[in-house]
Amino acid sequence: MPGARITLDRPRPSDADAFVAALSGPDMAEWLDAVPQPYLRADADHFIAHAGSREYAIRVDDRVAGTVRADDSFGIWIAPEWQRQGIGLRAAVLALSRRFRDGSASITARRRIDNHRSARLLDALGFRPDDPQPEDAPGN
Repeated sequence: MPGARITLDRPRPSDADAFVAALSGPDMAEWLDAVPQPYLRADADHFIAHAGSREYAIRVDDRVAGTVRADDSFGIWIAPEWQRQGIGLRAAVLALSRRFRDGSASITARRRIDNHRSARLLDALGFRPDDPQPEDAPGN
């Protein structure tokens, strides 16, 4: 996606169908503990209505690709069709840059121990584990 335009903005009511489509699949449910399953239109509407000021829809050329949060903690999901294209990294850098530009000194993130793609993203962003896992720990 070298020429794609990635932007972050507030989730909109018109994003609900894209959120439901992306978050309803088993491949997403496996990695997102905080997302209800099945993920329904009412869940998307609730998220959109209550999204915090640092929760953004990720858009690639105006199409919804996921969401990112850079508030008290960092969180991100990318819809399956947009994964493995560098979109998560680019969106994360945008969201974290906004947070640190506004004066924040730190942020936390958590992931499932077996989510290696999240681990690689967090490492690329400069996150460091509070309690590093030994090399032979499950998921390493």
